[in-house]
Amino acid sequence: MSMNIFEEVANARNQEIENWLANALESHQMANMYELCLEQVAMEFNNLLKREVENSSAIRTRYGRKVFLGGLPVGITSGEILANFDRFGPARVDWPHKAFHENVPPSGYAFIIFENSAAVNQIIDMCAYIDHKHVIGIRTIDGAKRVIEVKPWDIKNSQLVLMNDWPKYERLSIFIGGLPRTITAGELASLIQEAVGGVAYVGIEIDEHTEYPKGAAKIVFNSQEAYVRAIAMREITVLSNGNERAAEIKPFLQPKMKCESCNCYGATSFCSQIRCLKYFCDACWKVKHSAPGLTSHHPMQKGRYYFTAKNNKDDKILRRDASRSQPLWQHSSNSTSLESLSIAPSTFMNTHLIDPRLRYRNSYDSAVGTFSPEISPAFTAFSNDSVFDFTKQ
Repeated sequence: MSMNIFEEVANARNQEIENWLANALESHQMANMYELCLEQVAMEFNNLLKREVENSSAIRTRYGRKVFLGGLPVGITSGEILANFDRFGPARVDWPHKAFHENVPPSGYAFIIFENSAAVNQIIDMCAYIDHKHVIGIRTIDGAKRVIEVKPWDIKNSQLVLMNDWPKYERLSIFIGGLPRTITAGELASLIQEAVGGVAYVGIEIDEHTEYPKGAAKIVFNSQEAYVRAIAMREITVLSNGNERAAEIKPFLQPKMKCESCNCYGATSFCSQIRCLKYFCDACWKVKHSAPGLTSHHPMQKGRYYFTAKNNKDDKILRRDASRSQPLWQHSSNSTSLESLSIAPSTFMNTHLIDPRLRYRNSYDSAVGTFSPEISPAFTAFSNDSVFDFTKQ
């Protein structure tokens, strides 16, 4: 009887040990599986990280299909230019007034337009970066080497958002035309911010076919005061390397606006004079502008050039001379009231200028193709033949 008790105790103990061993073995297996799982997770994570790094390096800057080529040798033909770049993909060469200069760019610069923007990335990869410029080597028909400047357009420079809620201020928008095509949204925002302040958004107008700037922009202000000050300027002058360019400022016409006088009918016209700056329907325009002092106002409509006073040659000379006589980035010492502007807006002398040492150096110079002593020495002294590698057969 006692023996059976001992046997039962022993058997129970053995069973307990077996259970413990089984549990221990199971735990060990689970631990091994857990370790294996951790190793697999770590391996997958490393692979994922590797793929992310590869993908991030593959994310390329998105350029427009149109590229500026500056510093071209005298007499180079469009055929020679294509011979240097056609290995990157189908392209065509263009320059201003090509109808009058069919084969040779007359001003030392040209544009090359590719069918695929990926070709531009390939070219930039082959460029050297000197003095904040992309340069590449080309060969002429006689075998001579020449280093030229390659200036692509980075799509991200097409707009700058300074206030996330800028759309609610779109009524306070201006249009600026005649800008250097290489000016970025950030540079333009800095210029206008220093001139009048209150910039909420800047958008550079881009050609939908080439994704290259048209030389115009839309600027949205966050206050009526800044909006009025900008329109009162009428133009802003850009100086670069002794050359000047007057960029014209106009109100930006919003689509489908209601008359701001009666608030009933759709607006057909906008009055750009400082005393008005409102949208009008035909009936309200006639009523409001029949008052003394307002009869000389002309309606502004989309597609219509309306600043007739700016066509006056003497007025342009007056503006130019006034700009030259003022220090850079300073307002005119003569205070001008809004009332006096509404009486004689064409005599307002804007003096907000850009010195090439301060902003987008050589952008205007490159745009008109003039010789730049700041670029040429770097080109002529450049001896790294790697920029010519892509021209080798």
